[in-house]
Amino acid sequence: GWEYPLARYFNAGVMYVRDTAGARRVAADWQARWRYGYARGDDWDQLALACAIHTTPADVLELPPAFNAMVSVHPALARGARVLHVTVGN
Repeated sequence: GWEYPLARYFNAGVMYVRDTAGARRVAADWQARWRYGYARGDDWDQLALACAIHTTPADVLELPPAFNAMVSVHPALARGARVLHVTVGN
């Protein structure tokens, strides 16, 4: 019953969060949605986060690409990276 598709989708991997009332509301909604899904066999925390951000009033800004440099897509993305995002197969 969650609204989808969303206008924006956020990766749960790297976050910088200020301790504000809005951030606490998003975190509480995220946790509630994640627990709901987990109890039903789905542990996809990123969808729960994206829905919480979309439905909870809070200021949310996207970090620049340097904070999620997907080097598995192309090694050149490592130039100027702050955080490397490496995907490893099973």
